[in-house]
Amino acid sequence: MILRISFLPLVALIGACSDADRGERGDAAATAVIDESHVIPVEYRGRWAETPAACLSDNSRRYEISAAQIYRADFSARVEDVIIAGDTANVSLEGQGGAAQFRFVLDDANTMRASYGTRAEFTLRRCR
Repeated sequence: MILRISFLPLVALIGACSDADRGERGDAAATAVIDESHVIPVEYRGRWAETPAACLSDNSRRYEISAAQIYRADFSARVEDVIIAGDTANVSLEGQGGAAQFRFVLDDANTMRASYGTRAEFTLRRCR
């Protein structure tokens, strides 16, 4: 005697559940990869500046970003929390002046957009 088992109802049920999840959370939420950490990922680390000339000296337009700290001539704070979603890093910092929130969006390996506080988004380029 041969027993035949059909997997079609199971496949249909799995597909229906997946569609229902996407409907409740939205397609972006279903596919977004979010990672939380206490260190800034390596892609965002290094010396970055708002202008090429700012790379040449310690000033308020040059940012030194390490795994655990962001430093600028007039600002220094340690990393408390990092949330990564795609190419965006939201970094919570704690410094002498209190808490700060930075947002970095990688455009490519040498360019990223940044914002913090009420300051409008600006472009940073990796110093060489």
